[in-house]
Amino acid sequence: MIRSCVRFCLGLFFGTVLTVCGMASEPVIASAHGNIWMDLNADENERVTNFRRIILFPLSDTESLDGHADRYRSWNDELAKRLDRRIKNTDFIRFENPNKDGSSDKKKGKNWITTDDPRYSLLQHFPDEESRAEAVYESDGADGYLLPHLGRCYERTEVSPATWTTVEMESYYEIENGPHGDSGARHYRSWYVNHLIPASEQKQQVMDLDFTVYNARTHQKALTLIDHYRCYGVDESHAFEQAVKNFAGDWSRLKKQKERDIPQGAPTLSLRDLVLPEKASKDDFAVKTVDYAYRDEARDTLKRVKVLAGTDNSRYSVTGTIYSYDCDERWIEPSASTSPSLQWTDTFTWRDRDGKEHTGERRYYRSEITDHYGYHQPYYHVRATLRLVDNLTGEAVFSQTYEREDTERYANALRNMFGDFFREVDHRIGI
Repeated sequence: MIRSCVRFCLGLFFGTVLTVCGMASEPVIASAHGNIWMDLNADENERVTNFRRIILFPLSDTESLDGHADRYRSWNDELAKRLDRRIKNTDFIRFENPNKDGSSDKKKGKNWITTDDPRYSLLQHFPDEESRAEAVYESDGADGYLLPHLGRCYERTEVSPATWTTVEMESYYEIENGPHGDSGARHYRSWYVNHLIPASEQKQQVMDLDFTVYNARTHQKALTLIDHYRCYGVDESHAFEQAVKNFAGDWSRLKKQKERDIPQGAPTLSLRDLVLPEKASKDDFAVKTVDYAYRDEARDTLKRVKVLAGTDNSRYSVTGTIYSYDCDERWIEPSASTSPSLQWTDTFTWRDRDGKEHTGERRYYRSEITDHYGYHQPYYHVRATLRLVDNLTGEAVFSQTYEREDTERYANALRNMFGDFFREVDHRIGI
């Protein structure tokens, strides 16, 4: 089975990760860190990177929207363990996990909300987000609270059909320590054979999770990661552990946004709204996705041009049109590959001109066939034209059309495009 993970992220306040592990007869190892987004519109002092006390609610699902500490006991423990390990300088205040018989563990740390704590009943049930936020803020003085939520969780079957293909086979032998030294590819020959890739039925684990951190004072979302995990040949516990590992790791890599030290007298630039396709423009999620990548990549990339917060009084501005913003999946057909495999070895003796005896070795190789079963691979595509405009003349300094595709996440395609554009802006007008 393929253990390569394909992930994508979307969102201004929301990061979406899609993990797809495909099928193959031999494991292929790869990894990609997903993007995780925080609310950059918040005052810098109230961003999630400054939170020091966060209440961790138990994992909830569609049947228990309140969340219950006695459900998903081991999963709640796994999430807390990952966060404690990776998120530094932050206290995660947990609900107590009762024992199966309903009793409480005697030994509790300072960061537990136990059943005899008034906060337990206060925070266990909440009619809406605002009242929950007020309860958290008033009862504990916490900066925020984290709501983990489990969406879909089931196993589905996918079939890779039996498929004929043609592969090239090879055979040869190598000599080590022969009378003429070492040599390779002796008695080489190649030929083609028809090969049947057998049908394969694989179980795929499907799990949808979202993790949202709220600012307890403002009631606003401060950070969100959404993970759509898909993997063949694993169980739901593996899927959950991988998702929370990704979440904790991505969160730990967040850095405070700081103003870049732009040279004094650098030209100024404003970022105007981009025109989106009709479908994307009606999707608030897509709008925020593009806007975040657009503005954050400008902040990260430009070194010799100053970005102004507004759209007035700047010497230059950026405009553009995104023509397509699509996500889909393609079927990767079953295939087969060959690689040389050692079949046998033999030794031989020979004498040099002085009559001294030596031992040589022949190693015989022949191709072996490896089957790769078919699987679905997501892809994320964006095509756009971006323009740098001189606001004094109204003329375009330059215009460039981009087409980017990525099999891991939208953010890769968007950031690749915006990054290329802003590097060119820096080159064209930067001091």
